Amino acid sequence: MPGSLLDRQRGQFEPIKIGVAGPFTGGSSSMGVSMRDGVRLAIDEINKAGGVLGRPLQAIERDDEAKNERGVQIAQELINKEKVSAAVGYINTGVALAA
Repeated sequence: MPGSLLDRQRGQFEPIKIGVAGPFTGGSSSMGVSMRDGVRLAIDEINKAGGVLGRPLQAIERDDEAKNERGVQIAQELINKEKVSAAVGYINTGVALAA
């Protein structure tokens, strides 16, 4: 029965997925890697403190390679496949606008 108490209780322990997209390779990689490492540190600290409302955070990382078309693919994948609750990143303006 969807929406039952059991379903809600199961969801209480599932991680909250956060999409992390940026240029982890290529010419803009220094900015993307720095951002990704900062997100990793923050998520680690938050999870050590008990997570958010008792749920751990989970980073779903994707390399956009500083390419607009890759940014669009990643945005769609994070939303439709990974079902992220939020996303951070998109260092390059063109990639951010396309995504």
